[in-house]
Amino acid sequence: MTFQNDNLHWVVLVLLVLGIARVVIYYGMSANDPKSSEQRKFYLETIDSGLIALTLVFFIVRPFIVQAFYIPSESMRNTLEVNDRILVSKFVYYLRPPERGDIVVFHAPEVALGNPQEQKEFIKRLIGKPGDVVEIKDGKLFINGQVQEEPYIRQPGRYAMKIVDGKVYWSEWSGQWYLNDAPVSDPARNEAIRRAPPGKIPEGKYLVLGDNRPNSNDSHKWGLLDGDRIIGKAMCIFWPPKNNEPRYGLDEEIKDRWRIGILQ
Repeated sequence: MTFQNDNLHWVVLVLLVLGIARVVIYYGMSANDPKSSEQRKFYLETIDSGLIALTLVFFIVRPFIVQAFYIPSESMRNTLEVNDRILVSKFVYYLRPPERGDIVVFHAPEVALGNPQEQKEFIKRLIGKPGDVVEIKDGKLFINGQVQEEPYIRQPGRYAMKIVDGKVYWSEWSGQWYLNDAPVSDPARNEAIRRAPPGKIPEGKYLVLGDNRPNSNDSHKWGLLDGDRIIGKAMCIFWPPKNNEPRYGLDEEIKDRWRIGILQ
């Protein structure tokens, strides 16, 4: 269910080693001897290039523009497979708001993790945006009253889902309704939810679901997603360089088949 990225521990360590090496070379090698001076200049320029490149990539490009992530679970199959590595644009949502169908990476809410100290990233498909009326019934997705074709899903969710008073409720076929994966214990309230018409998604909130609906820890389990938790939009898969089936919601301009920088 979770979506993880590589940490910066090794990058910081490499930067520290390069910084120490630069100090040692700068003060340890003679600048007066011509041969030693040339070697000293070469080593310093090489180290400076490495420091600049690492700093740009990991402290400017990665935090603000684009970042690589990998997929450790099956919640987005068949769009994203386990161990797929993707590029996520962090800049795109400075230019436009998230749209339906976007595959988004976000900081998982505490209720989704069950541990307030834990921090993880999830990846899901954005299904509903503010003002949308979203409902699942009879295994079909309805947005603003219209049934939606979903060619990307592995299989439909075996549940009903609706938004009531700004909260997401889901139900098994037995008729028991759940909120945040806990059953609504009051029979009268359970019946009221069953009878209530589906409501709108409030401002600043989004509804996100996995493409592998029965095996996804998503909005139907823990509720609507705060917009400020969204990190960015998944753009393309860069590894592995195979699996050419359609990947709905990734970069449509290159036919969803961008692998390690080439068109296949």
